[in-house]
Amino acid sequence: MTATFVNQKVKNFNVNHRKDNGFKGQWSAVVYDYNDNKMYEPVVLRTYQTDSRDYCCLWVFGAELYRSGSGWAGGGNYHRASAAACEAIYNAGIELSEPINGRGDSAIREAVEAIADAIFEGRKHLTLVSEAHP
Repeated sequence: MTATFVNQKVKNFNVNHRKDNGFKGQWSAVVYDYNDNKMYEPVVLRTYQTDSRDYCCLWVFGAELYRSGSGWAGGGNYHRASAAACEAIYNAGIELSEPINGRGDSAIREAVEAIADAIFEGRKHLTLVSEAHP
């Protein structure tokens, strides 16, 4: 999977999508940059859940890049967290080479890694994705 930063941000970030009482999970990219011998945390994606919806908030930090986005998904019979993550990524102005909506936690992990790799494109680096769940 690859990620591309597009110029146009769509809807950006809705602070109401951050539901601290409904925290469901966090995926953080940790990158070791061999060029400057430093560690970075350029991507943080958090999911939240209520009875009727899943929400996602995304923060992306690069040397000359900052993006954020949020999204939500409702309904049933599919993986709502990855659908919300897909919307948050899109709303941050990031395009993925593969859709992740409804594909599960592993697709979220792949997307976070792809976004971090896009930030460090052209630099020798190692990307690891850390997960946290309640």
